[in-house]
Amino acid sequence: MKYILTLFVLAFSRLVYSQQPDTLNWETIINSSSGWKTFTSIKDLDKTLISKFPEWKDMSGPKGRFEATDVGGGPRERLFFAANYQNYWIVSYEHGGIGYHTHCFFIQVKDENKFIIYDSYNEFRTLQKLQSFVLTKDIPMELWDGYDY
Repeated sequence: MKYILTLFVLAFSRLVYSQQPDTLNWETIINSSSGWKTFTSIKDLDKTLISKFPEWKDMSGPKGRFEATDVGGGPRERLFFAANYQNYWIVSYEHGGIGYHTHCFFIQVKDENKFIIYDSYNEFRTLQKLQSFVLTKDIPMELWDGYDY
């Protein structure tokens, strides 16, 4: 019984700890660097990101064709922007279908096989709008799927 309780406490503490987004770190990085490089094509993203999110391969560019509803064909995801600074990536896009919504992923690439991924459902159409938002508010974000990758 003591063994099971110990495992439960360890698992629970991992869950609680891992879901605390490091928003301060991200907000500092977003606004302190002028070295961000922005992209308007999903094809320009690092191949390790595409391997992690293979569904992004069919994402259209900012002015590309996009199916915002669940009727019709075509890509259901359209990129607002992607940005890179060192090993940090931001990928912001809209996602169509029955429940239209937006994503803004904050991804830190630790190495080829390890990522730390946060998602914010706020709509940021440009890096500049995201930077302006960070100056006045905290970014609401959550650890994606509750684990590091």
